[in-house]
Amino acid sequence: IYMSERGIRVDVEGMMNYKDQQQLELNKLTEDLNAEVGYEINYNSPQQMMAYFYKECKIKPYKKKNTRGVYTDTSDVDALKRIFRQGVNGSAAARIMLDIRGLSKRISTYLDIGKVDKDGRYRSSYKPVGAETGRLSSGETIFGTGGNQQNWPHDLLRFFLFDEGYIGYSFDLSQIENRIVAYTGGVITQIEALEQDLDLHTMTAS
Repeated sequence: IYMSERGIRVDVEGMMNYKDQQQLELNKLTEDLNAEVGYEINYNSPQQMMAYFYKECKIKPYKKKNTRGVYTDTSDVDALKRIFRQGVNGSAAARIMLDIRGLSKRISTYLDIGKVDKDGRYRSSYKPVGAETGRLSSGETIFGTGGNQQNWPHDLLRFFLFDEGYIGYSFDLSQIENRIVAYTGGVITQIEALEQDLDLHTMTAS
């Protein structure tokens, strides 16, 4: 409750300036997409996206189960990644689309000044049992401001400022879940990999 009410000070001017820069980059990507496709296409329209990839480029449609349990054609992020990896006609457009979606989310989710309260502070509603695992989760407040503060991209954390007399920290534990499993379960190969600073994910995959 204390964190929810107090919030954290935000560099509003810095956010606005950076948002303008990101918007220019998004506009450039949109132009690149139109040039690649050959005409002006609405990247927010799944119908136009699927018409381009599956009809014009003749790529076999990727399907996804909808809320009714029926598999339908999709142009979601997973589909775009698969199209890009194929290296076929349409792969270049899929790569640009992935960049557009990532940048568009940064602008609309993290650089939306409307999510900052009028006193220049960003507040989140914290839920002590919001996740299935029991860890803390956060979301927007009952007034529609703020958001999930725990998922902010690390490079955007610079817009959070600390009140006078306070120091801010950002820290993360390296592969903590794997470490707990390795040492609790006595998995010797994983323990050795961790102590030798090997990439545990690569080792597990291999």
